[in-house]
Amino acid sequence: MSSTTHNGHADQPAIGLADADRLLIDGKPHAALAAYQLLAKDRDDPLLWQRQGAALLMLRRPMEAFELLSRAVERAPQLHNARHHLAVALTLLRRHVEATALFDALLSELAAENDAVLRHHASRAFRDLGDLDKARALCREAVGLAPANPKFRFSCGIIALMQGDWAAGWEDYACRWRGWDREAVERPPETSLPQWQGEAVSHKAGLVVHAEQGFGDCLQFCRYVLGTIDIFPKVRFVVPGALRNLITRSMAPGIEVCDKSQHGAASDDAFTHHAMLMDLPRLLNRPTPEQAPGGGTPYLKADSGLVSEWNRKLPGLAPRIGFVWAGGHQTAVTGRDMPLDSLKPLLILPNLHFISLQRDLRLTGGTVLDPLVNARSFDDTAAIIANLDLVISVDTAVAHLAAGLGRPVWLLNRYESEWRWGRGRQRTGWYQCMRIFTQPRPGDWDAVVDAVVEAMKASMGSPERFR
Repeated sequence: MSSTTHNGHADQPAIGLADADRLLIDGKPHAALAAYQLLAKDRDDPLLWQRQGAALLMLRRPMEAFELLSRAVERAPQLHNARHHLAVALTLLRRHVEATALFDALLSELAAENDAVLRHHASRAFRDLGDLDKARALCREAVGLAPANPKFRFSCGIIALMQGDWAAGWEDYACRWRGWDREAVERPPETSLPQWQGEAVSHKAGLVVHAEQGFGDCLQFCRYVLGTIDIFPKVRFVVPGALRNLITRSMAPGIEVCDKSQHGAASDDAFTHHAMLMDLPRLLNRPTPEQAPGGGTPYLKADSGLVSEWNRKLPGLAPRIGFVWAGGHQTAVTGRDMPLDSLKPLLILPNLHFISLQRDLRLTGGTVLDPLVNARSFDDTAAIIANLDLVISVDTAVAHLAAGLGRPVWLLNRYESEWRWGRGRQRTGWYQCMRIFTQPRPGDWDAVVDAVVEAMKASMGSPERFR
């Protein structure tokens, strides 16, 4: 670095473009953005707008990035990196038609450059658009160009799972723990135990299974732990503390359930192997949803005492319908949440009794019951749901909890969907009691609610009602 500032003062070191670029490469986007902004002061430079846009994308601020990158591309269309980052911003802003058109142009112009990152980003755009075949082909090209990059294989796994190619999908999905970096959802657990790879084990072997990612993932895949007791005589399942009681009640005898926050690697001395929860479909050779342990029957168990207690507290009239319009803030997913006002056409239907299951946001006024204000734990939520006739929810842990309890669930799904739900499906092999209502275009919750209202009216006269 130079010993003087950009205006000639020697009281602080100046920073050059290469220094700012190094900050970005080292995963310090806040510092990089500040450096780029300092360099761009009083300068009209498309290259610096492009660099700021790249930093803003790393900070998940796509609208600001879009504005700067649009200026850069308008001023200097020959800057391929600016157009590349602009296409990424469009993807994050859910403007998928524009994003894929720009990626197509770049892939054509830069075909000879064999850019793996460009293909990987284009794959994400086509996946979100819904062209899964093209998305997968581009992702495989990225893997071919950079086979050592686990992120590319992981992305291929996501697409394969979304297509229902479960065996191939789980194989690539396992790459999520290889080469942990700053963008990983969480660090892998600290353990000295070798990772079980599905091999035969001795009669003295013991397995520690670690839950991972969000509450919904744990609730959906905890049933697979039941499949390990036929292989390992001793099994320990490490879960988030908030779920421990519910999971303990739902596991088979002999499976020890531990609170993740109180579990230490030293306590694993009596065990011989460990595994991550969402690797079990692959390790148990049960890759498809229909092969999940339990055969599609309810596998989560609410506390019977709390079920009776909440039955007395909730209104006696049926049908009781729970609803959730937003997920947890700690695992924000673009486009998953919906405005509460969007549900108004549903909430005003007569002869229905709506109950909010929203934990972080409280309702004020109106006729909707909001029992979670008095809920003490996740067990209370499970007990409330056990007393409901239907749960209507965006893609969040409550949907998995209700479906795992065997209650009818109507899932309100964003346009881009999620790998476990696939694309264009109204049913899922994961839960026989679930129906899926998906946006016809990004952000269009009104169309989803209209479809739910029509389904509700039709269900009221049906013997199967909400299933």
